[in-house]
Amino acid sequence: ASYEAQVCAGIPHVEANWRAGASTSGCRRIVLSGLTLGTMYFVRVRAIGKNGPGIWSDLANLMAV
Repeated sequence: ASYEAQVCAGIPHVEANWRAGASTSGCRRIVLSGLTLGTMYFVRVRAIGKNGPGIWSDLANLMAV
């Protein structure tokens, strides 16, 4: 399996506001790049397995530091 993370700096209920944050083979530590320091982001993650992508996780609200 692999994992996909997306970030959103706008309204999270608008799908067009989401952009790729990271793709990784592990889920213990996912590093998001290209973020603006001090900006609040919504983050969501999903697993991608042999049957395709799973559902998105609950949203987390994080500040880039």
